[in-house]
Amino acid sequence: MKTNPLNMKFILPLFLFASILVSCGNSETPKVNGSEVSEEENSENRTLPKNDDRVSGFFKVTVDGKDYNSEQLQDNYCDMSFNFAGEKSFVAIRFKDVKSKDALIFNIYGPEDFIADPAGTLNAFMFTPGAKQKINVQFLPGDSMGSMSSITMIEGEVNISQFSEGQIKATFNGKGAKPTDVVTKKNLVPIEGEIELKTTNITKIGNKGD
Repeated sequence: MKTNPLNMKFILPLFLFASILVSCGNSETPKVNGSEVSEEENSENRTLPKNDDRVSGFFKVTVDGKDYNSEQLQDNYCDMSFNFAGEKSFVAIRFKDVKSKDALIFNIYGPEDFIADPAGTLNAFMFTPGAKQKINVQFLPGDSMGSMSSITMIEGEVNISQFSEGQIKATFNGKGAKPTDVVTKKNLVPIEGEIELKTTNITKIGNKGD
């Protein structure tokens, strides 16, 4: 079966990643209240981003029977980015856990009015041909393997129960695949989850209605 060419404007947001910052520290073992702190614990404390209350919420994802639940969302990563471009607009919503580095990306595509309020049920995905309103759900485990270990949802249903600028609540249930299988739909695995996000990290490109 012949595969249609992919629209690069839609594919680029699929691979949005945050850089992992590595802090180099003093080799001397520090002490807290007179007790030595291991270098591993000290390194972890130095590299964890500080929480500044720009973000609240969580994600719960189960991929092929394995659970990935956030403990604390990373304030300087979790955001909503709107790109208003007529019929080819999209909004990207990013989640990342501070400690595990697990990340989840929601991209919603469609006309400007739709991405401004996409609440409801969606079952057309990134590689669904002919659909004007689409959603992409991509989970990236924090295993340092990058996009090659990511799972992209290609079948199923996403229910967005609440949506506004800086806020989303949604559940999803279906099947996904690794990057090498998203077009052929081979080696599919079950994926389901729940998200909730409130963030003041909001970016807008273009003007709605122009």
